[in-house]
Amino acid sequence: MDTIDRKILAVLQEDASRSVADIGKDVGLSATPCWKRIQKLEAEGVIQKRVALVDQNKVGLGITVFVSIEAGDHSAEWRGRNFLMREQLFFLRFLPGEHETPKQYARLRPRASARNQ
Repeated sequence: MDTIDRKILAVLQEDASRSVADIGKDVGLSATPCWKRIQKLEAEGVIQKRVALVDQNKVGLGITVFVSIEAGDHSAEWRGRNFLMREQLFFLRFLPGEHETPKQYARLRPRASARNQ
């Protein structure tokens, strides 16, 4: 990886939707050599994927809640019965330990409509 590859990566990290020709102009290459370098970076796993950053507030997911849950039953059936907002459940971890009752920890993102009710 050389200086030009690093410049390409910097441009893509800032805005991956830019055209190859536009990226090439910024790094001093024509479109074809720039595209070949991008393809090589993808093939080598340097560029893993291109994503869109979503404004969490605009889609109603601006709050993240971490919840500690203590219950005698931690089965899949119990979780299915007790997590009515499971489409907002991002993470559920059972952590046995030195507690009298085992704990589960959940990471939830309640939707704006659910928070306003």
